[in-house]
This record gives sequence, C-alpha cells and structure tokens, in this order.
Amino acid sequence: MLNKSLVASVCCVIGLAVAGCTPEARDDVGKAGDNLNSAATKSAEGTAQAVDKAGQKVETGTKEAVQSTEKAAAETGQAVATGTKEAVQGTEKAAAKAGEAVKDSTATVALTPKVRNAIIVDDKVKMLDLNVDTHADTKQVVVKGTASTPAMKAAAISDAKKALADAKSDYTVVDQIKVGPGGTK
Repeated sequence: MLNKSLVASVCCVIGLAVAGCTPEARDDVGKAGDNLNSAATKSAEGTAQAVDKAGQKVETGTKEAVQSTEKAAAETGQAVATGTKEAVQGTEKAAAKAGEAVKDSTATVALTPKVRNAIIVDDKVKMLDLNVDTHADTKQVVVKGTASTPAMKAAAISDAKKALADAKSDYTVVDQIKVGPGGTK
C-alpha cells in the first residue's frame, strides 16, 4: 500500500511539473516516468518471484507434512488417515489461493503507473487532470480526467490499452474521460 501511495504521489508531482515545462523538460519527465515505471515493474516482478519461492517452500513443507501425517494415521487407524488427508488437502488449497491472491495484487500495483506513464509521455495527449485506478476484483483499469478534444481522449485510451497489452495483462480499460474545457496541460 505504501508503494502504491508513493508511486501515486510521484506521478502527481510529475504531472504538475509537466504542466508548464519546456519540451526538453517534458522529455526528462517522460524519462523519469519510464524509470519509475521500470522500478515499479521490477518491484512487482521481485515480489512475484518471492511469492513463487514461498509457495514452493510451502508446497515442499506440505508434502513432507502429508507424508508424516499419513504414516501416523496408518498406525492409528483408517478413520484418522481419511480425516487427516482431507485436512491437508484443504490446507494445500488455501495456501495455493493465498499465493494467487498475492500475485494478483502485485500485478495490479504495477499496472497503475504503467498505464498512467504511457498517457503522460504521449505528446498528443494534453490532460490537466488524469486519474488511473486499477481494480483487481473486476480486472479493470479506469482512466478518468478531462481532455480538450475527442482526439486527445481517444489517444489517451489507446495509450492505456497499449500499456496493458505490453504488460500482457488481461485487464480492460474503462473510459471515464470527459471532453471539455480545462483539459490541456
């Protein structure tokens, strides 16, 4: 949660800085956004790797526990063996679900800055207010804000979809961008 807040804060500062900057400064901000995006991606990948390693250790430990439990159950009777095996299977399923939930959460955190940065660095898009929210439960990335023209709105949505495709994400883009005054940087 702290990582997401930090990324959001940095993106806000970048967005405000870009509003009155020279093209060279915008390029620098774009590079900084790319660096931030890369760092967020690496952080998400590192977290996913750590989750995978933890899941493997849980699986190994669970298998060893199953073997020991089955031996003890055989010594005390078939009824105990059946109950223990069912309990172990339930534990394995719960551990697998927990691991998947952590992976999904990590992917969600990485998508928000990736989509936001893709829109910010596009010179065709001039949006003063831009908000990107990623929802894991619905697998949606919601893009909100105000664009000056329909073409700018279309470019922003196209940038968001491309960022998701580049990330090989199965999330969809939800367009909540309004066209009207106050949309330029």
